[in-house]
Amino acid sequence: MNREDIERILRLQNSAYELLLWLNKRAETEQEILSDQNLEKWRFGESCEAWVRDIYGMIPQALRPADDEIPAFARLFSSFFQTSFRLVESVPTRVYDVWAGDRGPFGSCNRKVMPSPPSGKKTPKGKEKVGKSARELRLIALEELAIENDFLPGRAELEALEQDSSLLPALTLWTYVHELNRRAHFASQGEAVRSLWVAMDKKEREKINADQVIKARDGLVAALKAKLNSPT
Repeated sequence: MNREDIERILRLQNSAYELLLWLNKRAETEQEILSDQNLEKWRFGESCEAWVRDIYGMIPQALRPADDEIPAFARLFSSFFQTSFRLVESVPTRVYDVWAGDRGPFGSCNRKVMPSPPSGKKTPKGKEKVGKSARELRLIALEELAIENDFLPGRAELEALEQDSSLLPALTLWTYVHELNRRAHFASQGEAVRSLWVAMDKKEREKINADQVIKARDGLVAALKAKLNSPT
């Protein structure tokens, strides 16, 4: 990925996220926005893309993707429901009318989407599985970066770099953006991607920009070069 690719994918992810927040806010008074029908469309990239095209004119102008960006935008929007958001429903309790001596009718069911891993796995085995998946994503991102720069590392060399704590912040950031790019074209890796996000410094992850990502990438390339050119 070059700077233009990185800037584009970060912009599209931010717009997709802002659209989700905008829809969530509107759903406070327009519950049909979070209907089962819409939620089903958002689950998959292809159906989400068709939905984006259908409601394109209603999307706030500042958040609208260009026509050729709609497929990537839709897949990023859809992927939020595999990585970091879930539907929450609540039913208001009956209101007691002290004057009438009776309770009023139940209110309508309120729906909203909330930040949370979809499956909510918190068991030790679940955490271990997510941790292994995140590690594998880091290794994949590192290997692809090596190949792009004409390095041919072995598995042992990649694992040594992945386990280098001094490289972990840069590798986590690069892997997260690498996965964003994959999410824009293919399926999300779910909770493993969320764990990459959580592992980053909170202030930095909320303001990721191309300069940060390129700095991380260049640092990893330098580490690959040093590792692969060192005597064995």
